[in-house]
Amino acid sequence: MIKSMSSAAKIPHFHYVEEINCDALVELKSSFHNENSDPDVKFTFLPILIKSLSMAISRYPWLNSSLNEELNEVTLKGQ
Repeated sequence: MIKSMSSAAKIPHFHYVEEINCDALVELKSSFHNENSDPDVKFTFLPILIKSLSMAISRYPWLNSSLNEELNEVTLKGQ
């Protein structure tokens, strides 16, 4: 356990923060709720988040990579 925890501390981390105005997104969500006639259908921000992240990974594939410490190389993940 100590070995795995010490190796986890060596993993490079990436942190990025940016503030964006989501007023139009909130209005879109409320319009979907207002126009929806089926009460069982819910609209959340999760599908938009997933689509945004998948677009970011396809544009910046290094965000979806891993480091092989033994070979000292970065492996880009597939789809």
